[in-house]
Amino acid sequence: MKFSPFHCLIASSVFFLLCRCFFILAPVNALEVPRLGDDGLFYLVKGKAFYEGYLPDYPAAKSTTALISRVKSSDPTTSLVQWKIVVAVADALTPVYDMLSGMILKIGLESKWAFAVSELLCAAVMTLALAWFLFQFFGVAAAAVGLVLLNFAILPNQGLHYFIPSTFAFSLGLLFIVYIGRRVAIPNPWFVLFGSLCISGVHLIGKLYVVLGVAVYVTSNFKGRANRFRFPDRRPILAALFGVLFWVILPFLAPYFSRSFPVFTGADESGLLKTFLFNASGARQLAAVIVRDHYYLLFFAVIGLFNWLIAFWKGKRRFESGSSHLLMIVSGLMILSLFHKFFYPAESFSRLLVLFCVLQAGYSAREMVRLWDLRNVGLRLAIAGFGTVSIFGAYTQWWGYIFGNLNFRSPIVYENEFRWELAQLAQSSPRIVYGETDFSFRVALLNGGRDFAAFPYPAATTAPNLKQELEAFSPTVAIVPNFSDLNSLSFQKTETFQTRYLGIPLALAERFTLSHVPEKTKEIYFFVENSGPQFSITLSMQGSKKRVLEVPAGMRGWCLGTLPVPALGGETVVASYPHNSGWLRGISFARPHGRIFWPWDSGLRLTAVYPEDSTHRLQVLDFSPEALLKYWDMGNLWELYGKRLRVISDHSGLVFLRVEHPS
Repeated sequence: MKFSPFHCLIASSVFFLLCRCFFILAPVNALEVPRLGDDGLFYLVKGKAFYEGYLPDYPAAKSTTALISRVKSSDPTTSLVQWKIVVAVADALTPVYDMLSGMILKIGLESKWAFAVSELLCAAVMTLALAWFLFQFFGVAAAAVGLVLLNFAILPNQGLHYFIPSTFAFSLGLLFIVYIGRRVAIPNPWFVLFGSLCISGVHLIGKLYVVLGVAVYVTSNFKGRANRFRFPDRRPILAALFGVLFWVILPFLAPYFSRSFPVFTGADESGLLKTFLFNASGARQLAAVIVRDHYYLLFFAVIGLFNWLIAFWKGKRRFESGSSHLLMIVSGLMILSLFHKFFYPAESFSRLLVLFCVLQAGYSAREMVRLWDLRNVGLRLAIAGFGTVSIFGAYTQWWGYIFGNLNFRSPIVYENEFRWELAQLAQSSPRIVYGETDFSFRVALLNGGRDFAAFPYPAATTAPNLKQELEAFSPTVAIVPNFSDLNSLSFQKTETFQTRYLGIPLALAERFTLSHVPEKTKEIYFFVENSGPQFSITLSMQGSKKRVLEVPAGMRGWCLGTLPVPALGGETVVASYPHNSGWLRGISFARPHGRIFWPWDSGLRLTAVYPEDSTHRLQVLDFSPEALLKYWDMGNLWELYGKRLRVISDHSGLVFLRVEHPS
């Protein structure tokens, strides 16, 4: 059977999709949160809200929105935190995507797998959209090559390596542009209406892609100078614009459909010029990244443009519609986007830049195919060599990004244990302070925390009356993540898909020391996870004989060790062991129970020492409620309640502290 360009397109599409499946699934087992961490939790919270109600009439939402309305901040960082919290508990930014993610959650999957399923759906739609888009605008052979060029591209911001509402809307937008912009037949108005409603409801940026599709339809089908007032059939245009208008009007009818993130607004009070300069600086950096790291998307496009200009000058080529019209429209909108102000510089520009890069990949691929068809051996070798070097360089960056993301999403949360812990507190109707909102607050909203009054601490850090707000709230429980550094594999930037735990991997650290051991301590408990053969931990103190603790093969639990002599207070114990694949996942100076793994009431300092010839950093952790709260910038809570704070659980990965109020 002859291997045709169509077979090449199928093969490159399958390869493109498989790479995305690996990109999504490889890190999932290693993590205990969704692959995108805080972002993944945010989208799942919105999916849960779709079925449980967007209206902020549940305790966590009512207390949170009331607090933020009182402590509204002009500080950019705090303002962004407050906006994210309000959107999480009270707004509907992405209702169509929320419906999809909510349906996946209803299957009963834990959050990391539910988010992985939604990402895989987005990856499948993205693959189909890019293949069809490149095929329609540049031909079947160029589409196959274009997918290869785009496969390992890490484009700015969401790019093609995120699989979230914005890239879902982008993928659907590509399908919409191809469908409505084709000349073969007049698009079905009802299908256009349904598509525009879906795309605009998946993400607010979807409105822009619908407008782009309409612009391509109008410019590609306009009748020319003699009939310049004869537009193409108006029904698809009206259907598409009505779909966009629906989501513009809806917030006025149902206020929880957010108006806080319009795609294009005028510049804010800072003025047009300042807004333009604010965005232009970011746009310049984004463009520099494209030219530096993704030159292969542009290289042959520039050659093709040069050849086209020569042919056009000689009268042998005419201006073409379709891709050229779309390129001009996108370029124009990229310039206009510099006048849109958002929290981040060049936010809208960066989203349009992705579509621009896809177009450039199509142009480059088409030129590569044209030059390949010249059947010049030297030229073919040059193209093959250039493509191989470029793709390998992009692959290296892509591979590194997988581990970069894996290590960056460092919190570890065990949802089953967290739900159990909340259930124990439910009888007392807890009032909960969240010391961090990107993870702990969102995990709580997903797992029963909606039913309890909430105080998101980072949203009020700039309030001049923070202490008074805390006293008025009268919290009974504080929830904060454990030390991020305790996720040792991520802290050490280890490039492995090994499961992350809160603890010390014995394969990396050559020993650990325990400083400020409490006075009169004789026995010490270690929670050890040993997946290998039996090994021993040697405990030593200055001037004393050593004691050996044997860890059985396959051990997962508490092991009791004995110190050489009872501690007089403040001593340092050195624990050494042979190279081993086990983990130290907890320490206790009293008989432990299953809810607390670390000695929070001891003031212990744990130091993990790594070999001198390794690239790993020294790891120092101070276990006390004060140190943990100050680590999460919650000094005011410690000042108010101090000694009345007692750790009651850390087995979920999040630390629960009870606030003991005087009776």
